[in-house]
Amino acid sequence: MTLKKDARQFSPSTMYRDFAVSRSAFHWESQNVTTARSPTGQRYLSKEHGESHTLMFVRGSGRDAIGEGAAYLCLGTVQFADWSGTERPMQITWALDREMPTSAYQEARAAS
Repeated sequence: MTLKKDARQFSPSTMYRDFAVSRSAFHWESQNVTTARSPTGQRYLSKEHGESHTLMFVRGSGRDAIGEGAAYLCLGTVQFADWSGTERPMQITWALDREMPTSAYQEARAAS
């Protein structure tokens, strides 16, 4: 996911609020069409029972200092922790299997 979304690169319907809750938890929003009852929503919810594996990759912004596509940082595997709020998008909290580095946390926390 890209944390700092630029309105020139993202449509209003894809300006998701993704941010670090703590060094070991991340708030993430699904695609705008996803509901808990949809096939995609059910796939996310099935992760609650450990039925699949998920890796999380983040980057601060879409472009680096010279205007190229910025690299992603792999935060490793995550576990479904909870979902809340309204659907479309689903607001999901992922528990990281390993705490993210402090510098990554500080950047990801600032996105909230």
